[in-house]
Amino acid sequence: MERKVTALRQVCSVTRPDKKKLQLLLQGAVMVTVNAGPLEYANVFLRATSAHPTKHVQRLKEIYKDFSRWCGQALEINGRLILEDQLPLQQSMERDYREMCSKLESMIGPFDQAPEGEAVPKTVDLAEKSAPPVLRNRGSAKAQGKA
Repeated sequence: MERKVTALRQVCSVTRPDKKKLQLLLQGAVMVTVNAGPLEYANVFLRATSAHPTKHVQRLKEIYKDFSRWCGQALEINGRLILEDQLPLQQSMERDYREMCSKLESMIGPFDQAPEGEAVPKTVDLAEKSAPPVLRNRGSAKAQGKA
């Protein structure tokens, strides 16, 4: 999980993110058909009846919090980079991200605060946005000369 967080952090932290790499990371992190891996790890190691040492469980909870924050940041960046033909994929990833966060929060509690001293983005509440990022950032068709 730490490697997934590191990969997301690296792709999100550059001035011009690689869209293909970003999308591959996102799909592997939040898509329902793929993210059974991260969620299954959480189910095994973070459930209340876990027999694993408390310090390891606490560390894994922090890793999952970082993971969810960076997934949210990556989704915001991807929303700014995509064209309208990729909007259905973006919407699907946003929906799956919200579902993943809901499941993780039930296991580890809320994760809206970054660890002290770390430059980790806050979890993105994509449900509060009035329009998908791709539509907010494109402007009207008339302004783009398409009307």
